[in-house]
Amino acid sequence: MEKIDIQYLNLLKTRIVETLKQSFPGIGNDISSWKGQDIINFQEDLLVKVNEHISEKWFYSHMKSESKKLPRIDMLNLLSRYVGYIDWSDFKYHNRENLSSANQHIASGNSYLFLKIAGLLVLLVSSVIIVKYLGNKDYQFTFKDAYTKERILDTLT
Repeated sequence: MEKIDIQYLNLLKTRIVETLKQSFPGIGNDISSWKGQDIINFQEDLLVKVNEHISEKWFYSHMKSESKKLPRIDMLNLLSRYVGYIDWSDFKYHNRENLSSANQHIASGNSYLFLKIAGLLVLLVSSVIIVKYLGNKDYQFTFKDAYTKERILDTLT
């Protein structure tokens, strides 16, 4: 499953919360924190608005958990109808811009990270160049005779 489908599912969960808040304004903002009565309220509202029912077990398995698995398409269609769309495809089509702007925000964060890494690389390379080329000095050694204190010349050449 693609990562983008999980992003759409998370957006759908947000829309579910917004829709349920119309009937039950006191409901929690995070669907994963819903418990007993909140889930029952959601089940009843789902029954009223789309004439469908989901089990509490299904809700815990797919809505409260951060599953890497997308629910079945019939359930995605049902939930999409609940929030005001024809089906899952219609939901994804009408929410492309919302997902695109979220992805652009993530991409801009990634570009900032890229710039930091590039800056560190430039700093590292310039430090190596400075140490290697500007830090080198030529040294000459002169040996003197211990008794005469005169410079010893290279006699091999």
